Amino acid sequence: MTLLSQPHSELVITTQLGTLYSPRNLLRNFNMISGKAGVSKIRFHDLRHTHATLLLKLGENPKVVSERLGHSRVSITLDTYSHVLPDMQESTAERFSAFLHGQKVVILIMAKRLRLKPLAL
Repeated sequence: MTLLSQPHSELVITTQLGTLYSPRNLLRNFNMISGKAGVSKIRFHDLRHTHATLLLKLGENPKVVSERLGHSRVSITLDTYSHVLPDMQESTAERFSAFLHGQKVVILIMAKRLRLKPLAL
């Protein structure tokens, strides 16, 4: 049975025939394609880090990113990509603030029921 006839092959990148790429040929083709595209020279493995970083910046759940990378624990992903988190903290704070402003009426009603002095929003 060829890989082409296997609908769910575990291979991420294959040759045109659906077979395993030799590492040397894969690297050669990667360098040729990225050179033609005008992309700065990077290591092939850097694509993995780019993928994870972009997913986290898009707000994807770290657990999902961790699973895609094959990490055994989400803490490995969070430790490795913590440089992405400061931007995410600011973005989260802004979204939470916008949500609270949208919920201003609900918060005022809750504060009144609890006999609390409402916060200025």
